[in-house]
Amino acid sequence: MKPEAFLKTIYVGDRGCKGLIIDSWQKRLKIQIDLISRVRDSSGHWNYYDLEDIQDGYLVFDGLRGIRFDPSGPIPNDYINSIDVSTIEGEDGVYKFCISVSSVDSQGESQEVTIGVLAVDCYLEDPKIPGQEIR
Repeated sequence: MKPEAFLKTIYVGDRGCKGLIIDSWQKRLKIQIDLISRVRDSSGHWNYYDLEDIQDGYLVFDGLRGIRFDPSGPIPNDYINSIDVSTIEGEDGVYKFCISVSSVDSQGESQEVTIGVLAVDCYLEDPKIPGQEIR
């Protein structure tokens, strides 16, 4: 399944970013999310479906080609605002992912951090079943 279609099958709309793991040798970025739900309704809406929820799961970007934080400095540590994906002209099989995550500092001030990712694929991983790709 292509990343555009796959991302439509997950819901992280009011969920939080717990951490980031960059595995340089495996060329992967893992974003840990407090709860990941699947979208299974034919309408394309989440509709509070929770039978396949993954507690503290990972959204994994595989075949990592690059990563960028904008602005640099603030740590993504709050709600995930959006995840967008697009193809890159002239780069067959590489996708540009833009993940908007809020960052809240010690004074409670919030700002948006955009994580720009260039990668070949994405999938989910359940921490209870490490290494198994959920697509």
